[in-house]
Parts: sequence; C-alpha cells; structure tokens
Amino acid sequence: MNWSKRTWGSILGLAVLAGGIAIAQDWHRHPNLAAADQATRQAIQYMHAAQRANHYDMAGHAAHAEQLLRQAEGEIRASAAYAH
Repeated sequence: MNWSKRTWGSILGLAVLAGGIAIAQDWHRHPNLAAADQATRQAIQYMHAAQRANHYDMAGHAAHAEQLLRQAEGEIRASAAYAH
C-alpha cells in the first residue's frame, strides 16, 4: 500500500472515529444501526487477524476490504446522525 492510501485511510479512520464519538450517546435510538456498526468493527478485527495469519501477503485485497468496511462504518454513522 502506498503512502497516499495510508494517509487517506488514516484520515478516513479519524473522521469515522470523530463521527462515532459525536453520536455514541444516541445509539440506543438506533439499535439496528448500532449492531451494523459493531459488525463492521468486528469484521475489521477479523481482517487484521487474517492479515497477520497470512504474513500480510494478501495482494492488497485485505487492505482494500478494510477500506470499504471503514467506508461502510462512515455511512452507517451518517445514517444514524441523519435519522435524528
């Protein structure tokens, strides 16, 4: 993965984290979205475990999957924020 992808991934991750902090207290209003958010975070953890188990040799597919999962997190959190 090149530097710019890592940078944008980090920026996206921080944005998702900031968004999560902003709506964390309101997940009780949206239990299905909360479950979806939890599932994406768990999927990312499984991807990291798979990467470690395969010595990070997954031809960039795992990193791309994580990027998409983080994008999904952002969309789930945006959905929850919009639903207020």
